[in-house]
Amino acid sequence: MIAILLPFLALALALSFMSWQAFRPKKWLFPSDVFYILCFITSGLVPFINLRGEAEQAAESDFSDQTIQIVLISLIIMYLSFAVVWMLRKDLVITDIVYNSKSNVIESDREVKGRTRQFLVASLVVFFIGSAVFLVYPPYLQFKGQVLQFVTGNISASDYQVARRLAYAEDNIIVGFMGRLRYAVFPILFVASSIYLVKKFGIYIGFLMATVGFLLGPASFAKAPMVIYLIYFSIAMVIFFGIRKPFLARSSFFVIGCGLVVVQILVTGVYFLQYREHLFGFEGLNSAFGLAFFRVFGANYNGLLMYIATFPEGDVGFDGLSIVSVFGRVPRLMDQEVAIYIMGYDLGRFTTYPTIFIGNAYASFGYIGVAIYSLIVGFVMYWIDLTFSQIRTRVVRNIYYPVMLVNVCFFSQLSAQTALITYGGFTIPFALMFLDRIIVGGHHNFRARMARA
Repeated sequence: MIAILLPFLALALALSFMSWQAFRPKKWLFPSDVFYILCFITSGLVPFINLRGEAEQAAESDFSDQTIQIVLISLIIMYLSFAVVWMLRKDLVITDIVYNSKSNVIESDREVKGRTRQFLVASLVVFFIGSAVFLVYPPYLQFKGQVLQFVTGNISASDYQVARRLAYAEDNIIVGFMGRLRYAVFPILFVASSIYLVKKFGIYIGFLMATVGFLLGPASFAKAPMVIYLIYFSIAMVIFFGIRKPFLARSSFFVIGCGLVVVQILVTGVYFLQYREHLFGFEGLNSAFGLAFFRVFGANYNGLLMYIATFPEGDVGFDGLSIVSVFGRVPRLMDQEVAIYIMGYDLGRFTTYPTIFIGNAYASFGYIGVAIYSLIVGFVMYWIDLTFSQIRTRVVRNIYYPVMLVNVCFFSQLSAQTALITYGGFTIPFALMFLDRIIVGGHHNFRARMARA
């Protein structure tokens, strides 16, 4: 059965790829492109290279043929669904990703400039002062002190594991409130503040001040925030300085490939620092590289295998959705259930094993869930691109682009509902479109400017 399914997966990949190429927005790299290419690499190609998810770094690699069959069928359904959505997309037009005299954004109007500056200053104040206010809460102050020790390499591996897994697991401010702001609200404030700081103080001082803000607010014991916020800043600055070439569509595979290499290097460094008590010299660096390589390229597919092994019947139903708590039901923490199933209760209860959104989709509703979720995510990608094409002010576009180029990637690593809300897949485009309308206000020349463009 597996030997039969692999050619069908190859066919589904080819069809989705041709549909994506034929019906994607032209000329520029869009957020949906990053999502699709990442899925193509980490969940499309990997099964052909490492079908059974074998890796020294994996907690489990002995998956049954039934598990692999379910995973392959789910991937086939996902890529065929993407192909359908890509073919239904209408053309989107953006004259230029960055601002110039002919691009379809407003820049020169005095009122718009005034409101833009007010927004940037407000973002800076909220980002820094809002984060600093939480320091009066003793556990948060202690947490930030330990995070600083982690970032500077002054915390032992054992203390790191205790701090990350145990010390703040029940804290509603640190894990609950701040955790939910990390990728849905902080990215907007961080990029807006970075733009203002670089305009005011230059790239080097601006970067240092943005780093201070990051440590005050979004920084945690996880590796992801350090890598992701650095990418936010880097893309925002490339756009800010008017560099177009990396964002041309013909450069997309090259740019995303380079991005994955950079992420690989960064994660290797973090692992080497994190486990420095056990990793020494070149051999230790090589081990850190192996850990990072698996985390960047292999963990998605391996996690999907774990998910299906844990929920082979696909019958969790609506209990997998957190919204059931509104109706008095206790939602199932499926990511944690996977970790407990794979690692045992003592270790698994302090961690989670997320994977691409179809893992949660299958576990909840079986193959029909995979199809429905895939169609929804495909159309969400189109909506994210469409929202970007409708943004009319330079500053909002400069915020939207780096944030959403990164945040769409969460759909390839988390459940769809988590990526939509907690990680900003829905909330950030909606918020920035609303902000764009506020900044534009009653700009009477907008239609004329668009007509000339």
